[in-house]
Amino acid sequence: MGEVHEHELEHMGEDNEREKEKTDTEREQELEEHRGRIERILGSGNAENTRKVVAYIDELQRTNRTAQAVEIGEHAQDLVELDLGGPAPSGQGDALASREARDRNAAEAREPLDSAHTKRWYTRWKFWGFLGTTISTAAAIGATIFAGLALRQARPDDPDYDAIKAAREQLQKWRDMADPSFWGLMLDYVRDTGLSLETQTQLMNYVEVYFPSAFVPLLDGETIALRNMLVTIYFAHAVPGPGPMPCLFIYERLAQGLQGKRADTQEQSANLPRAQCADIAVMAFLEIRRLKGT
Repeated sequence: MGEVHEHELEHMGEDNEREKEKTDTEREQELEEHRGRIERILGSGNAENTRKVVAYIDELQRTNRTAQAVEIGEHAQDLVELDLGGPAPSGQGDALASREARDRNAAEAREPLDSAHTKRWYTRWKFWGFLGTTISTAAAIGATIFAGLALRQARPDDPDYDAIKAAREQLQKWRDMADPSFWGLMLDYVRDTGLSLETQTQLMNYVEVYFPSAFVPLLDGETIALRNMLVTIYFAHAVPGPGPMPCLFIYERLAQGLQGKRADTQEQSANLPRAQCADIAVMAFLEIRRLKGT
């Protein structure tokens, strides 16, 4: 299977420790690179939404009102994530494998990351930092506030209406984005931040939750076959010597689209929806980590 690349981390705790060691310059460089990509994808018109959300967060910080906004953001996420995972594959064996993966992921999310936080806290930070593009990817508070805005209903009489509307529009643009572009941006994000395999596993669960869709009914065994294909791609690139993180080739394959034989027609499906691909990726990352003994 080849040696593990030294720069590919295994555990979320390693991510967290490395995050603490980053300089402000390194964090700002990450943000600028990521923001530039998003603006190219979402268009220059997204800059106004960015400005409104940044101004809102800055005002909260200036007036010492971030604590309540963070609480709102955490509660909003809790409500959406009551049932992490959504629909399941149609085949009995595939559905069981998916459920086992989700259960393991949910258990890991509840584990402590450090003395003050759970692993769920860290993954939420990185997920909304990826989507937010308005605040530093190192600013967990800003990411949580952005989540709270994006998940609230925008009422014209709400004093936070402009910021809520801007955040919701930004989230909707992500939902409307073509899947090849989405997975390509996720590849860039993982490459630039060097996120561990454990963090990526958790991130895929959030992709599934916040970009929901019905699953294409596949013949039993097709989902596991697709999982195994992604696992094979990973280890095919986990070779000794310098080179890109093997996990990046999984995102490259997701960007190309996954297909399987439909249960209802026995014919090859069109590309599976983003949420279904994320569900398969969760299973793949967990299998990779199992085979590596992590």
